[in-house]
Amino acid sequence: MQSYSFQTAPAPDRLPELAFDEVRRGPYADHRDLLGPVQIELSGREIAEFPVILEQGRCYRAIAAAEDRSSEIRLALLDEDFQERMAEEGRKGVATLLICPEQTENLLLNVDGVQSRMRVVVAVVQQPE
Repeated sequence: MQSYSFQTAPAPDRLPELAFDEVRRGPYADHRDLLGPVQIELSGREIAEFPVILEQGRCYRAIAAAEDRSSEIRLALLDEDFQERMAEEGRKGVATLLICPEQTENLLLNVDGVQSRMRVVVAVVQQPE
């Protein structure tokens, strides 16, 4: 398990950033960047976690895009008791989660490399109001 902060993780370099831009500039082009993007490296079965605070009354989308689009990747949001609230497994190198909290929440965003080593760009964007 690796713990990260969106403020301290290294900036993306070009190849994984291009994979992320492909996702971000497509269906989420009208969304506002909230946290990230940041690049991480995962080995197989390794989990990276990011603490996030999501405000009540807004909708957010967590996005993870792997450099290798044939990779499986898993995103999950956990509550303060480390109980999984929601999860998504992307089989083509991209996973997204949509959450619209009814109250402001402190959550953990977990990114799981499932089976292979990979470079991933992770971000949280806010839907337009």
